Amino acid sequence: SNRILRNLSLHDLKLSAGTITGGMKFIDKYLDPLYEGILDFLRGEDFLHADETSWRVFDQGKAQHWFWVFGNQHAAGYILDPSRSQKVPANFLAGSTLTLLTDRYSAYKALTGAIRKAYCWVHIRRDFLKIYKGIKKLRPWAKKWLERFGLLFSLNHKRTALLRENKTSGTDWDEAQKAVEDAVEIVRLNSQRQLQNGKLHAQQKKVLKSLKRHWDGLTVFLSEPRIPMDNNHAERLLRSIVVSRKSSYGSQASWAGKLAAKVFTIFQTWLLNGIDPQKLLLDYFNQCAAARVTGKDPPDKKEFLPWTMSEERKQLFSLPKNINKPA
Repeated sequence: SNRILRNLSLHDLKLSAGTITGGMKFIDKYLDPLYEGILDFLRGEDFLHADETSWRVFDQGKAQHWFWVFGNQHAAGYILDPSRSQKVPANFLAGSTLTLLTDRYSAYKALTGAIRKAYCWVHIRRDFLKIYKGIKKLRPWAKKWLERFGLLFSLNHKRTALLRENKTSGTDWDEAQKAVEDAVEIVRLNSQRQLQNGKLHAQQKKVLKSLKRHWDGLTVFLSEPRIPMDNNHAERLLRSIVVSRKSSYGSQASWAGKLAAKVFTIFQTWLLNGIDPQKLLLDYFNQCAAARVTGKDPPDKKEFLPWTMSEERKQLFSLPKNINKPA
């Protein structure tokens, strides 16, 4: 808000911080239908990424909060909560049936019900990379593992390219699928064989046991090619949160943090669908204002959610061609 006030002052518009704060509180409630509509949509999806990052809220005794993100190619939902425990994803996903791709954080592992857990191979690779960089005598061993992972990622990339082109049948697909399966089997056999070696370094044993322990979740992508091998999408969806945290340090008040969650959710979802958030938000507020003046019903949220918007409205509020979608 301080940045907004400074920017407006450059245009000779003098406003107090209280005016901006009062305006933010006023519009907060109008964003609820869009925010809840996006979260409800995500709960009904069959595949999501998830991740979390820290955020400060300074009007509460415990300043440390967490921004959680749940998203895919169609939408992104952000939840601000003082807890980093399993209860946050459990409450959000209660009643959902889906595959959830995450890192190996315990809060995701503890989820029960109809949640199929998939894990990120990049985090597994990172374990071996740390050994390569940190333990000189184990560098040749770690290098071989990094080469195995590199081959696996490369082969899956080729398979994913065929999937994007809808070429999921025929010789090319069969060969690509078998190549990925063979590369995964090489990883499994080598890890199994090496774990039987009683002379392993403690760090070798640690990373190989982690690979074995998470194997079921790591191999979900084999039978479901649409599931990525990595959780990069969620981490990219958190990038704007991290940048904001570094420049603002967080939220002064808890209500402002919750408002931030709504704005991030609405803006990122619109951007993911190629919609200009400033243009569409202005249209939404104009309709809210008209309804307030005339006493008519508030705007229909279906006109502002990408999966229920008409193609005409999507075109009308589309992003400029030089702007890339996030994540």
